[in-house]
Amino acid sequence: MRVIARENRMSYGFRMQDPSTTSTRTRGAYAKGIARRRAIVDAALEVIARDGYSAATLKQIADEAGLSTNGLLHHFGSREELFVAVLRRRDELDEERTPDARSRLEAMAAGGTDDDATLDALRSSIVGLVERNTRVAGLVHLFIRLTAEATDPEHVAHPHLAERYEGLRELGTLAIRGLQRAGEVRNDLPAEQLAVMLFAMLDGLQHQWAFQPGLDMARHADAFLTLLQPQRSTEEPA
Repeated sequence: MRVIARENRMSYGFRMQDPSTTSTRTRGAYAKGIARRRAIVDAALEVIARDGYSAATLKQIADEAGLSTNGLLHHFGSREELFVAVLRRRDELDEERTPDARSRLEAMAAGGTDDDATLDALRSSIVGLVERNTRVAGLVHLFIRLTAEATDPEHVAHPHLAERYEGLRELGTLAIRGLQRAGEVRNDLPAEQLAVMLFAMLDGLQHQWAFQPGLDMARHADAFLTLLQPQRSTEEPA
């Protein structure tokens, strides 16, 4: 099984250095730079979640972070570069808020037999994530906008999102394959195909919700996961 590499998000775009090759002063400036970028990203998260994606101007974010716009641009070269860091931070916070979600997926991928390796555990993790998204509309709109724009290979967000989708598909495939072996998920379709369909469904729900905020994303996600259950034969025994 290929180990899925997880990017070091704590650098916020800085190139990681070997501490043994840098002076104390350089290391101190480097740490301050990371801390400042972290503060800017958290300020952007706050503004987008509170006021919405469209209202999140660089000036408003800079004000929230206690900086000038030029000061913000010293750390992030563009609005798009900042928003890529915001998406990374959102993913990081999602993992911190639901530390069991990844462990559940890894348990499923390993073919475990405990309570974490069930379709109900997968349902709980995914429906919980969808419910949280309904409370941060601005971040959902940011995700929709960037994923559309980043289909251009030259877009600053393209490498991050391409890697993100690849990692999701791979972990999802391994988890679903483990659930198929455990008899928790239907096996008449390949795990790879079910994983692609799962994440396409989640992205598609967010797009529809952006047009129709009354759409119950959690209910529809739950219904889709029900379709993953093993198919029961409807034929009567002879």
